Amino acid sequence: MVWVLWPIAFAVTVWLVLADHADLGNVLLAGVVLFVAVYQAHMTVPAPAELWVERQYELEQSDLIFYRYADAPSLPEGVEQPADFLLQLDVAVANIGGRKALLSSLRLLRFIDERGEAVRLPEVPLPIAAQRYQRRFRWVQGERLPEADVTFPPLMVEPDEVVTLRFRARRGIDWSSRWTLDLLRQAAETLQRPISKAELLAVYRTGKKVERQKVVVAVRTEQQAAYVRDLEQLTEGATQLPRLPVRPFVSE
Repeated sequence: MVWVLWPIAFAVTVWLVLADHADLGNVLLAGVVLFVAVYQAHMTVPAPAELWVERQYELEQSDLIFYRYADAPSLPEGVEQPADFLLQLDVAVANIGGRKALLSSLRLLRFIDERGEAVRLPEVPLPIAAQRYQRRFRWVQGERLPEADVTFPPLMVEPDEVVTLRFRARRGIDWSSRWTLDLLRQAAETLQRPISKAELLAVYRTGKKVERQKVVVAVRTEQQAAYVRDLEQLTEGATQLPRLPVRPFVSE
């Protein structure tokens, strides 16, 4: 808004000089003073809030881990028992604007491969809501015990502030009687294409305006191809249901 004054003042200055109503030197000096005043006013007005979301590469950790176990009896040589998988994707949310932002929600909409096509994680309901995870320790009768504090948006993000949010889910195959040959085949088929990215949706409020921003972040997976290979070999191409021990886990 303040920059609207500058072209108006410049036009008036030119008109005054051409009409011989003002001395050129004084008009130029006044113009410089006006420009400096307008520039200072512009710099003192904070820019709207703007959120930047990115995977935290600096943590150097895997985001999606497929677990395989080699202790099951009668496993073929070189084959392990595929079981649960853990999503633990940490992203940094930074406010690079000049005003406060209210982050209303941050959700993981889908997983995608290198070609941008969706890849479904078996048993994982979408979307996944981001959470703020903080780990601390406390002493109980002389013993140091860990405890976790998990909160969800909405959350206020100050200018220049950066917060870490996490997407977490644990699902997979526990090899209970529920897992039929058809379900095992479907799991292997959906995981054929390697997961390499995730599409997120950030919804935040800056003043009276609500922004909806889609972001694609990288996902570092571990053992996905081996997980699918073991599953196909153990079921002999989805034709034989193997007899393997049940491996229970807590779903998240």
